Amino acid sequence: MMEQDKQKHNKDRLLSRLRHLTDKEKKLFFKLALCLLAGIALMYVARGAGGKDIPESAAVAQDRAAVAGNDYYDEEATLEAKLVTILAQVKGAGAVAVALTFAESVESVYAEEEEQAVSVDQSQSSIALAAINNNPVLIKQRLPKVLGVVIVAEGAGDPLVRERLYQAAASLLGLNAAQIAVIEGNMAP
Repeated sequence: MMEQDKQKHNKDRLLSRLRHLTDKEKKLFFKLALCLLAGIALMYVARGAGGKDIPESAAVAQDRAAVAGNDYYDEEATLEAKLVTILAQVKGAGAVAVALTFAESVESVYAEEEEQAVSVDQSQSSIALAAINNNPVLIKQRLPKVLGVVIVAEGAGDPLVRERLYQAAASLLGLNAAQIAVIEGNMAP
């Protein structure tokens, strides 16, 4: 009985502490918990995929690198596919193909944790990357800025269709006319 009371008391204390966190602290706590769960899932996947001969931290690092690389190319292909789908809806455009160019590479955002040391005469704080099993905790990745787009459309020979394609691409991607090339193409098989 005494053990159950102790566990209930500890649980109540933890819940009380969580209720008193600020919104910013709650968001950070949630992100860290989500990253922890993702890390555990990656370790589980690495073990199930025959990674038993590889040390756990190396398997997790390999999975993270593979997922990050695939996410970037998947996102780029998804953006191009969405653009093709939308531009193909422009009246008179016909078949459409799109190629995007990006600045630099993917930007990765990692979780940080602040450490404070307080002494009698001074206070020091430092910020370091949050890590799980000596691996930094990745919060999110951002696609780089789109530098330009080439649109090849069957109906781009018509000035009105060409202008509509320019407007759509400029609006969707936040580009100016100099960053958009619309070319008439022959898409026949």
